[in-house]
Amino acid sequence: MLRRVMFATPLFSRRRKIPFALISGLLWQFAVCLPCHAGGGLSQVESILRDPKLDKVVTGIHIVDVDTGKVVFKRNSDRLFAPASNMKLVTTAAALHYLGPDYTFRTAIYRNGEVRGGTLHGDLIIRGSGDPNISGRFYGENITAIPDTLARTIREGGIRVVAGDIVADDTLFDREYIHPEWPKDQLWRWYCAPVCGLSFNDNCVEVEVQPGNAPGEPARLSAIPPTSYIEFENECVTTGSKRHDMITIDRTSGEPGIKVGGRCWSDAGPRKFFVTVDNPALFFATVFRESLGRAGVEVKGRPRVAVESLAQVEVPSNEVAAFAQHHLKETIAVTNKRSQNFYAEQLLKLIGCKVGGAGSFDAGVSVCARFLKQIGIPAGSYRMVDGCGLADTNRLSPAQITRLLCAMWRHKYNKVYVASLARPGEDGSLRRRFKDKRYHDRICGKTGYIDSASALSGYLSTDSGRIYAFSILMNDPKHRALRVPNYELRRIQDKICIALIES
Repeated sequence: MLRRVMFATPLFSRRRKIPFALISGLLWQFAVCLPCHAGGGLSQVESILRDPKLDKVVTGIHIVDVDTGKVVFKRNSDRLFAPASNMKLVTTAAALHYLGPDYTFRTAIYRNGEVRGGTLHGDLIIRGSGDPNISGRFYGENITAIPDTLARTIREGGIRVVAGDIVADDTLFDREYIHPEWPKDQLWRWYCAPVCGLSFNDNCVEVEVQPGNAPGEPARLSAIPPTSYIEFENECVTTGSKRHDMITIDRTSGEPGIKVGGRCWSDAGPRKFFVTVDNPALFFATVFRESLGRAGVEVKGRPRVAVESLAQVEVPSNEVAAFAQHHLKETIAVTNKRSQNFYAEQLLKLIGCKVGGAGSFDAGVSVCARFLKQIGIPAGSYRMVDGCGLADTNRLSPAQITRLLCAMWRHKYNKVYVASLARPGEDGSLRRRFKDKRYHDRICGKTGYIDSASALSGYLSTDSGRIYAFSILMNDPKHRALRVPNYELRRIQDKICIALIES
């Protein structure tokens, strides 16, 4: 039955041989002319929206039948909301549209000197490709798997000593690592990771904090991966009182040091915090120099960042190692399923570079605007400032999101796009939602949350055999911190989706 194989291959085999932009426009023109229908299970949505908790939030909903274009339910559907991480739906769609699922990131290492007697008389240059995947994510959580592999390749190629430096060339992107509209008091947290043309381990380190041997002694700190790049300022003291247990983390922008303060309870186990790093390219170069040392390659120089692009070294005779195993398909899956802000921003700058001519936030947003215009969402009808939705000044309407979803349902890469969304009971940000297994193969979507917004948008299949694109956006009326706990809003979002499924 169709409703039980919503995301199976047969559902995606219905392709129209009509240009993407044309069918998107026709679909929307048809949709906006049709009346809203609220019958059967859809009438339950109205009842759910009368929940008193929603008196303190503004809710926007738009639900469209993807096959007919019929609008089956709407409320505040043209109102602009802070979309939170639903903005990733735009970024990943544009990246997929312009680059294709098989786009490959290739990070290569070049020499700029001669090798004589096992010694490189010059530097090793790492040319960044904007790849966000250089971490342990796909390698059994072995964080240094990729730099270690590159180091061994260089050693096996005959280089035993590097007389010069390890130079990190991150010039594919500009060096505005942090978006100016991100929350200034949260920049040390993983979801504010800096964006860089040469990145490593999501541009974060894992800081492990353990109590000292006795109350009054300093807590014990370590970094994962272990690296000389990280410097700790340890002001965290062991306490015998569980009531006083509170660890604080801070990082000064522009400096590699991480400050750990507060008090660590003496009976507590190890606790881990994912903390952003400053100057990601230098972080990578430092770790790579250490990987070379473990591989038996002595580096006499230091890790440093290129002053300007070193593209002139990119000739086959200079290449000593390369890594090209990551594709866009798996990258957008991490972006959407895990709601990874860092990945979204890397993609934004990547399409800015490859399509818009500059690896910057602004260029990436301009490319997204070009894509949105192509599917009938004109510039000026929304506000997009970043790729992940962390900035609370982004604005989209529920109707714009469903328009995007309907367009991507008919896109030539629809399978890849839909497969990148989270699924209940399976993976990503929906893994623990919709606990009843009856709904697990009936919905996929993108969650979203910042202080002022909660969101859920995606696709679902109904008991009547229809496929709906839906968007539910919830904001504080003044775009300040939500006065209703997010778990309550998620519960309401789930109830709405279940009512739709049962319609």
